Amino acid sequence: MSGHIIKLSEISSKFEGVSAKVSVNLRHIDFAQTGGLVQNKKPVVGDVLLAKVMSIGDHQVMQSDNGRNIELYEGDKILLPYGNRYAVQQYEAFVPDDMQECHLASKGGLASLIVPENSTLQNPTVIKPIGILTDKDGKAMNMKDFSMNPQNINSKKRPVTIIIFGTGMDAGKTTCAAQMVRGITRAGHKVGFGKITGTGAFSDIYKPQDTGAIAVADFVDMGYPSTYKIGTQETLSILQGLTAYLSLRGADVNIIEVADGVFQSDNQALLKSEDFRSKIDGVFVAADSGLSAISAVRELHNHDIEVLAVGGLMTNTPLTTNEFTKHIGNAAPEFGVLDLADLEKAGTAKKILESIHDKYPDRPFITSPEPEQNIEENIEENIEHTLVAE
Repeated sequence: MSGHIIKLSEISSKFEGVSAKVSVNLRHIDFAQTGGLVQNKKPVVGDVLLAKVMSIGDHQVMQSDNGRNIELYEGDKILLPYGNRYAVQQYEAFVPDDMQECHLASKGGLASLIVPENSTLQNPTVIKPIGILTDKDGKAMNMKDFSMNPQNINSKKRPVTIIIFGTGMDAGKTTCAAQMVRGITRAGHKVGFGKITGTGAFSDIYKPQDTGAIAVADFVDMGYPSTYKIGTQETLSILQGLTAYLSLRGADVNIIEVADGVFQSDNQALLKSEDFRSKIDGVFVAADSGLSAISAVRELHNHDIEVLAVGGLMTNTPLTTNEFTKHIGNAAPEFGVLDLADLEKAGTAKKILESIHDKYPDRPFITSPEPEQNIEENIEENIEHTLVAE
């Protein structure tokens, strides 16, 4: 798919005169396979819906496949997937039981029914289903049918996998991930970035890509518009698919972000999964405060998961960092508190990776390339040495 509007009338005579604005979450759908519509199906996560905008509320735009925000107006036809959403600071939303009127539940484009008692939105954007797209054989079109998930590839070796958890929304997870990508890249490694949970939006993969990730992918690429309530096994399938995809692209280290906070219900189920714990090699926590950082680190320790370091918004204020360091006790992370400047250093990255290899000598990691001489890093080190000598 390319462009933010698709003329369905050019695909099938059943859509005479119909054009629709397309969600970024449908970027892998081959609309040339469209044959018609079904109007009496119970929706499931990932079903491709053609809907009409009935009223414009708090969500006034929808993101397209090129990252552009498409302005929406009453009467517009839009194409978007069904999915659930959990946004702790905003609302909870679920796939409805039938094709009733529902809501545009995310900027990325998600058809869902917002739960009023959990919502802080005063005026959600209302959409009316016209029908779920079907292929030429009459089968409902679903994102999973067009995913690039190479989950059937079972390589004997895999990249080192560092998971980034947070204390909640907007704690600095993606920003920390991007700086970590930069630091590990400067240490001579090929780094992949993935996001295994959340709600689809293009902006989540921009930062790590800009700091040097050789490949980026998320759960949308694996066939899911959102991951809330899909179940632990399907989340693990996404992790396996991302690991295989990024490995095939040449990554020897993967930075994988998990949405929301460690106490979110889906994340709690992940933490209890032995399969999940066996697939991760280190954990970094992005926190918005010292107290939340302590709570998250201790919760991870309760699940026998050691934390490499903490960072995020909490590093903006030295007093917050001091509070964390003073009160974390015996659950203190191996590398303490790392701010953004620390994370982008090759030296920090080397120490973290050495620690992981020392802890798990028997894990089947992809052999790391010989680190290339980094002129920029050497210049910085020489400047620091000169200043100290003077």
